Amino acid sequence: MKVNALGEGSRKCPADGVDLIKRRVADAVVIDVCGKCGGLWFDKGELEIIEQKSRDMGWQSGFFTSAMLL
Repeated sequence: MKVNALGEGSRKCPADGVDLIKRRVADAVVIDVCGKCGGLWFDKGELEIIEQKSRDMGWQSGFFTSAMLL
């Protein structure tokens, strides 16, 4: 299952109000990342998709270590 972010408008970080940057993760979802505070923001169901994709891909380090490399 893939999530398409093309129809999404720009979003602001709930923590500091900065425009969020969209990042593709695991070629499955697009999450919102704050360039100021480093916050990662997920829409409903995105984390579960990433967790399943990471198991399917056999990621040894897990999603959160991989996300830090974005």
